[in-house]
Amino acid sequence: MPALLVSDELRSYLIAEGVGVAGSSTPGALPTVWLQPRDGALTPRRLGTTSEFVEPATVTINTVGQTVPQTGAEFVEETIVDIRVRALQHSTAQLLQRRIYDLLVDSCPGGRELWTMGGLLVQYSRRFRGDQFVSADADSYERVQSILFGCRRESLAGL
Repeated sequence: MPALLVSDELRSYLIAEGVGVAGSSTPGALPTVWLQPRDGALTPRRLGTTSEFVEPATVTINTVGQTVPQTGAEFVEETIVDIRVRALQHSTAQLLQRRIYDLLVDSCPGGRELWTMGGLLVQYSRRFRGDQFVSADADSYERVQSILFGCRRESLAGL
């Protein structure tokens, strides 16, 4: 089996759970989910050259770091992922971040443990940085939250 990346599996998982659609698909009622675009969090797309928006929001997934395994957990690799949402309405951005958080951390004390995200077995997922407002422009509002994923190295290797 091929090696797995947390960010790729997270994107697939959010799409499978109905949070959004692939970034390359035709815009519609669901947000598009993007994986580490070069220009940062993308603004919702417009219809051609008009000022009409064709999607309510975008979700951007960025791997921002990995932590050094702790003593006794040398086989677990921790990855920190930023999830950025840009939406036309501030409330839409907040509610979308809440839905994503509930899927990934499950509102359990200490986070979610031993669950499958796409093809990856996640040992645990926890809040690293809570949802917070980042910026706004004339068209959209941006919010970010960070999730810490702990996965066994053998799971990341596709075994």
